[in-house]
Amino acid sequence: MSLRQKAKSPMSQANNPKLAYTNFEITVRGGNVHVQCPLVGEASIPFQSQFSANDELILHHWLEGSLNSYRGLGGAPPPTQLQLSQPQEIGDKLFLTLFPPGSKTADLLSRSQAITRSQGIGLRLRLHLDATTERWPWELLHNPDGDYLVLTRSTTVVRYLDTAQPISSLLVDEPLRILLMAGWPGELDLGAEIASVQQALAPLVEQQLVSITVLEKAKLDTLLDLHFEKPFHAIHYLGHSEAPTADTPAELLLYDEYNQREAVPVDHLWRVLSQHDELRLIWLNSCSGAAGQHSTLTGPMTSAAGRLVGAGLPAVLANQVRISDRAAHDLSRDFYTRLANGEPIDQALSRARIKISVKSLTSLEWATPVLFMRAPDGVLFERPGAQESAQPQAAAQPQPAAQPQPATPAPIAQDNEEIAEEIAMLTEKLRTEKRILHGFEMQKASMGIMTPPFIQEEIRKYTKSIAETQAKLKELQQK
Repeated sequence: MSLRQKAKSPMSQANNPKLAYTNFEITVRGGNVHVQCPLVGEASIPFQSQFSANDELILHHWLEGSLNSYRGLGGAPPPTQLQLSQPQEIGDKLFLTLFPPGSKTADLLSRSQAITRSQGIGLRLRLHLDATTERWPWELLHNPDGDYLVLTRSTTVVRYLDTAQPISSLLVDEPLRILLMAGWPGELDLGAEIASVQQALAPLVEQQLVSITVLEKAKLDTLLDLHFEKPFHAIHYLGHSEAPTADTPAELLLYDEYNQREAVPVDHLWRVLSQHDELRLIWLNSCSGAAGQHSTLTGPMTSAAGRLVGAGLPAVLANQVRISDRAAHDLSRDFYTRLANGEPIDQALSRARIKISVKSLTSLEWATPVLFMRAPDGVLFERPGAQESAQPQAAAQPQPAAQPQPATPAPIAQDNEEIAEEIAMLTEKLRTEKRILHGFEMQKASMGIMTPPFIQEEIRKYTKSIAETQAKLKELQQK
């Protein structure tokens, strides 16, 4: 058993079949929208919201009201509360706020999409938001000429926080340790919710990809003792959370020493959890984990999720509003399966969104989860041989007693097969990296001495990665 951190170059996950992504930075701050992509450059426009003041207050009604559809109850938000006639209209207005027709930002996005499509890679939209726009449901971003961005394989959307602390993936050759932590229940049946998550993750437990510890009636001191004894890789919180106000920070509702309700500021929670760096993810399955302070006009993210990532956690998954038990079950099953096999967290979430979106075509619960992160490529865990370990093991076939099998041929054949698979994966990785490097070099050639520093850095980064990949291929081919 071992745990160790492994520094990563871009797209180094050769053993995990995943789509390579180029980061597309979107900063909404100081009255401007600034976008930047290493493939095509950068652009800025004035921030001009497409929403009226009243529209802004009711953006979340669509998400809240869509739960009824997913639960099979029917119904919709009251018409008197709803001026935006369709969720797609919300998505269109969000999109047009960032990329108005004919604007520099729209042109830069269009050229970035054209290049990434031609190179067979995707775009990771990394949103850098102030506390006001943090509250908007950016997961509904909808291209008026296309689809919801998060429901396309080639695009992911994350709330991104830049920090000075470097992030590397965690190499894990044991089951991911997940803590299911139940807070103050209020009106919720947390016992049923825990059972639902356990049922969703049962196949992963059976395959020894994850192990689960349950903490009911969570208290800070109990959590500290558990985390010190054997640090967790991920914590799945079930319960209530309180959005921040002008007077109070974001809080989670836990238990105190007298088994009474205790509102715990997330900064205090992080003091407990930051004692070990194996922790990579917290999932806040509560109603307001992604909600920021509405009255704050500028400044850093104020939501529970934003505060935790800002304090040092690599990633937090949180809800904009309540999520149904059925959607949470479906989402956790597919999300954790992909995450345990080393997929980037935003790609794992994207696939899970798509799956729950087809369960109820009129529901918006695929837009409820919000991903906050500061891992540059989204890779939280690496698992040696994850591709093979994810598959169910074939039943052992009895061997005739009179004809024992030789000890060496089967392992040799298996080794050769594994080497061939790794060579194929590395070859595809090398092809992708060369395409991306060529795009950067074309940009440098066209810009000359005006080439931005970040393009120079990307060229150096991919040149180094290509050399490393070629050396690994050469080593494998000589075996």
